[in-house]
Amino acid sequence: MEQTEVAIVTGGGNGIGEAIVHQLVDDGFKVGVADMDIENAERVAKDCGPQAKAYKVNVADRAAVGALVDSVVNDFGQLNVMVNNAGISREYPILEMTGEQYSQLLNISVKGVLWGIQAAAKQFIKQGTPGKIISASSMGGYRVAPLHAGYSSTKFAVRSLTQGAS
Repeated sequence: MEQTEVAIVTGGGNGIGEAIVHQLVDDGFKVGVADMDIENAERVAKDCGPQAKAYKVNVADRAAVGALVDSVVNDFGQLNVMVNNAGISREYPILEMTGEQYSQLLNISVKGVLWGIQAAAKQFIKQGTPGKIISASSMGGYRVAPLHAGYSSTKFAVRSLTQGAS
């Protein structure tokens, strides 16, 4: 009997991440719904039934992303797909953006993707199975809207990290 495939979706508690979770469950996956807001993650997991489970994670924390992968594997037996969807969007005039504001964008939207790629790839190697890693960018990764230079730079970086990881 073939085992059900397992996915993790970061930022799965709302928006695009929530829609991805629902689609994966509809496609027969078991899904780890990972989000900073555990209440949203739990709501989405409850909506999806026993095929989904909520996990609280701060993707900016490398150890926390590694622990997320370990928890999902402990709960569901394996990992087949990692969806690095968590990210933030902020509007800052380029001349006024502070280091703290830019660091927050980078820590969540870029480092969070890097930590997700690393943790998932290590798990795939450990399992001895191929897997898929999907990282969400946006149109901001192709063109810059007014007040979105910081945001867009993170989305360009997500494209580069993901392409470079293949």
